[in-house]
Amino acid sequence: MTAKVVNEAEFSRIVINRVQQERPDIKVTAVGNFLLTVEAEPGRQRMVSMAGLYRAYCEYPLDRDEVIGNFLSSLVYDEPAVIRGSFAENRHKVMPQVVPPTLLDFCRRDNRELASVAFMDGLAIAFVVDEPDRYAYLHRSVAEQWGVGETDLLTAAIENLQSLDDEDSAFYQFGHGLHTTLAWETFDGYDASRVLLTRELNEMATVVPGNPVIGLPHRDYLVMFGDADPEFVSVMAERVREQFEEHSYPITPTLYTLEDGQLVPYAGAERRRPVN
Repeated sequence: MTAKVVNEAEFSRIVINRVQQERPDIKVTAVGNFLLTVEAEPGRQRMVSMAGLYRAYCEYPLDRDEVIGNFLSSLVYDEPAVIRGSFAENRHKVMPQVVPPTLLDFCRRDNRELASVAFMDGLAIAFVVDEPDRYAYLHRSVAEQWGVGETDLLTAAIENLQSLDDEDSAFYQFGHGLHTTLAWETFDGYDASRVLLTRELNEMATVVPGNPVIGLPHRDYLVMFGDADPEFVSVMAERVREQFEEHSYPITPTLYTLEDGQLVPYAGAERRRPVN
């Protein structure tokens, strides 16, 4: 399957139209084909280059909407913040973000490579420094300045995420019987990242009937249900895909399950465990 690659001017119009639909509170104006002026507050403008975005789109034309979404979420909707201080000063604020490969590729091409570790199925775990009113992605250059590796960052991030959940339960349950469903939707920016809390995930898997099926369509949603009813799985799979396609921070439409306690792509109910 191929997709027609539009020219720079048309691509610029597509980007601006998406901003106007998703964030009408932000004023954006094209300057030539590769620059945007962004005015999130009256009288406060900044320039954002779309050159790297267009190159990424040309390489991944079928992923156009996802590539644009990554660009908007990281550079337009949230103004990049400056991370100050040492690792010791920031360790308690480091949090994990499960991200799609297109975000890593885009940042790398824009000379803003993120500190990250490979996760599974092409996804990765990036890191952010969480502040009271926003968070900033941690770039590899900052991690190098700190003198820390990905293992140190991952350890701190998982500990901090677990501490966040220890304070208050992050999931809720709805439906019953074969349609029992668990959802993580706190909108704290780390709902999908809770898929990294393996112990909690395996404990919750005992609640749903059949094999656990897990979706993380975007940053602010994680869902688990059972596959005892194939028709319900189809309905939920479509909902996951819709959420992936409609959100500004998409991750993946793929469904996953737990195998030997570890997250793997869901291939169907062939290896069914007894229904709960």
